[in-house]
Amino acid sequence: MKKIIFLLICLLSSIYAETVEAQSPIANFSLMGGNTYFFKPNRGDGSYRWAEARLLFGKENDYRLLSAGVFFNYVEVGSKIDSFLYHDQEYSGGLAINFGSQYWMMSNEVWGWLNVGLKYSKDRGQIDLYDTKQTDKSFYMSGGLMLKNTMNEGPFFIKKLLFDFRAPTKQGERHAYWDGLPTLDSLSNKGRIKVALENTFFSTPVNMAQTLRFEPKIMGSITNEFSDHRNIYSLGLGLTLAREYSQELITLEGKVHFDPKYGTMYSVGVMISFSELAKAIVNH
Repeated sequence: MKKIIFLLICLLSSIYAETVEAQSPIANFSLMGGNTYFFKPNRGDGSYRWAEARLLFGKENDYRLLSAGVFFNYVEVGSKIDSFLYHDQEYSGGLAINFGSQYWMMSNEVWGWLNVGLKYSKDRGQIDLYDTKQTDKSFYMSGGLMLKNTMNEGPFFIKKLLFDFRAPTKQGERHAYWDGLPTLDSLSNKGRIKVALENTFFSTPVNMAQTLRFEPKIMGSITNEFSDHRNIYSLGLGLTLAREYSQELITLEGKVHFDPKYGTMYSVGVMISFSELAKAIVNH
């Protein structure tokens, strides 16, 4: 079954390989996934896993990208910090847009993407004899804007502005138990907004044909949790293996997170673009 899925990815990727996306960091077809391990020294750890698929269609040429389609993503979080056990699953889907041009700005190409849809989530938390379950339906929106230096020069080779937003669209459901018996508990607001900045310093080839490149970057973000109006700050470094026009294949990153409620935490993660990896293999 895994071989069949991989062959399908290669087929779809080869179909798109000859389009404008061969000259754009943003693809009309993408299949990505990632896993992040986070920990608080001597207090516990957890993992954050996600996958996203996007399929878009539109009129385009060799310098412009404008397309629309659909997206679907899945997120799963599991952790144990101190004596608190937590598990969360989220499903999102809706409309997707890609846009961009090599000539919108004098010294930078401009590329962007947007997802707009609905998110369904269900989580569970346990601490000692206390157990809670909650389900929510939310409006969901995420996207980004990328500026790529036209001369392929650093130290501001690629600049990214990323955001992720969710807000409940209707009253969720929450069930709480103490030692197995129902108890009253207020609904937790799962809304939040996250804004992130990334800067890729430069791009350097790793093979003779210069079809694969290393791109180091620095990342920072701020997340506002609506439930208790707190801000979480993150700062980190990353290293991306990319195709010749900065289509990302694999990214490794490490971050430190400053949370006023839970203190300092650390994370290491990997992101893989299976669709771009398939293109690199097919076109090798």
